[in-house]
Amino acid sequence: MTTILVAEDDDYLRARCCAVLADSGHGALGARSGAEALGILGRRRIDLLVADADIQTVNGLELVRMLRADGRRLPVIMISSRGEERDKYAGFAAGADDYLVKPLYLPEIVWRANALLRRSQIFPDRLLTVGSTVLDRDTLSVRSGDADQELTAKEFRLLFKLAANIGRIVTRPQLIDGAWGADGYAEEHSLDVHMSRLRGRLKATDLSIVTVRGLGYKLVCRNAVKTP
Repeated sequence: MTTILVAEDDDYLRARCCAVLADSGHGALGARSGAEALGILGRRRIDLLVADADIQTVNGLELVRMLRADGRRLPVIMISSRGEERDKYAGFAAGADDYLVKPLYLPEIVWRANALLRRSQIFPDRLLTVGSTVLDRDTLSVRSGDADQELTAKEFRLLFKLAANIGRIVTRPQLIDGAWGADGYAEEHSLDVHMSRLRGRLKATDLSIVTVRGLGYKLVCRNAVKTP
């Protein structure tokens, strides 16, 4: 399920936006200020942001600029009571993907959010979902439920290689080449160390790494493993 953050200081409008998004099958969170929105974005995985351009503390324009400067690519719908050409230009220039003028027709929020979420999946290698666990190449993070954790670049490349071949054996040379590239020959001794660390990181997820002696490793979904 996707999670959408609504940053709006009008309590009624924020609640209504969250309700209509939740009714459409999305997870919806609200923030009363730009500062609160930044805090949530720092703690949780958010798939799309709806931001009021004039929200308090950190306004919507600054909020989006900060996200883009930090490399965050999540889709953003800017909402505002100002609909002049220069206002819309400012919103898109800040990094918004869409711009809606108040008063809002709330179902349109859902339509536009769905369209942006579909568009963000054009490049399927950015996100990879295995079981109930999501791997995000943009942030080198793994999400399972409400828990997010960041991996090192090598750890993530190893896990992504395994996840892209879920249930299949990935050989040691394939893993080393994927994680270390041309310098892999000098790093083979550390592969087992990295895999051990990955096993620890995956304890909170439904994924598990299995050693196939003499060959390599494979990733399995524990929920799919049948016990005799």
